[in-house]
Amino acid sequence: MWVNELEGPVPSEIGMLSHLIYLDFENNKLTGTLPSELGRLKWLKSGLFSHNRFLNADIGSALCGGESDTGREWADLESDCLPGNGTHLQKRFPSAVHCPCCTQCCNIELGICCDFTGDRLFCSPTDYD
Repeated sequence: MWVNELEGPVPSEIGMLSHLIYLDFENNKLTGTLPSELGRLKWLKSGLFSHNRFLNADIGSALCGGESDTGREWADLESDCLPGNGTHLQKRFPSAVHCPCCTQCCNIELGICCDFTGDRLFCSPTDYD
């Protein structure tokens, strides 16, 4: 569902798609938080949520080893977050979400995406508007 001008919150019913492996909501106008029901998707290995309008969302509670998640290893988990825990940058970028298990964090205000490789962080300009 990449670049489809989707608006509003992600419906909690998405957690009923029990065999979903790949979910791409990148570059839309989604708002609110990600539903905790996403944690039920035990086969989900790739979740792309960057370049949306999630405000101060906590993706970690839904997808990073929360109550219903088993601490999966992500092939790709991307959101509009700040590198690392990002708490020191939260005041400057209040739209960033909390995602401690993301493999890539993008920041719309900075126009960059950062990849985590081991203990290294690689950032590059984003090609999205």
